[in-house]
Amino acid sequence: MAKLTAKQRSLANLKPFKPGHSGNPKGTPKVHAQLKRHIDKYLSKTPAQLKKLNKDKLKAAELVALRLVMDAIGGKWQQTKELLERYEGKVADKVERIEPEQVDTEKVKATLRLIHGNTG
Repeated sequence: MAKLTAKQRSLANLKPFKPGHSGNPKGTPKVHAQLKRHIDKYLSKTPAQLKKLNKDKLKAAELVALRLVMDAIGGKWQQTKELLERYEGKVADKVERIEPEQVDTEKVKATLRLIHGNTG
């Protein structure tokens, strides 16, 4: 009998999912569901209402959700991005290969001048 490698032994233990069954039968982890519920709660309030909350009585998940919402309201880009990705999903990165001869260098230069405010 041939001796199995570690990889072969590992693969032998794998069992495919039954059709129509999830690979995560317990569903979304509870902490994620709690965080989303708290974010929903805080997104439905005005900034003034959020500032009046007694932070000493909030649980950790509530504090995290509140901080995320308050920072997003305050214009912090990373927190705004996190909220959008949590609700809308991440935007797929599309990468397109362009051959050097396909690049219109004058158009690129004009665009860069617009971005950087250079007219020369």
